[in-house]
Amino acid sequence: MKKQGEAGLQSSITILSSNQGLKPDPKSPVMSVMHAMIQQLVKITALEGSFYRIRANCVAAGVTATYARCRKEVSTMSKTIQENEAFLENA
Repeated sequence: MKKQGEAGLQSSITILSSNQGLKPDPKSPVMSVMHAMIQQLVKITALEGSFYRIRANCVAAGVTATYARCRKEVSTMSKTIQENEAFLENA
């Protein structure tokens, strides 16, 4: 990638992470630290790689509040609406 950047071509790196790196979860501290480390590594890579036209991005996936997620009547869900709302607030 460095050689491509020196030749005037742009390269990109995309890393998948989790929103646990942004908001730590006390129930899984190792995962939170790992995702925070990945996100910081991507930031550093983006800064250092910019000199060689290398772009770095991190996608931090998380819980999406959907109607199906919050509905009590959905047969695949065993949680109540209040439990779902509390889960989404902490996510």
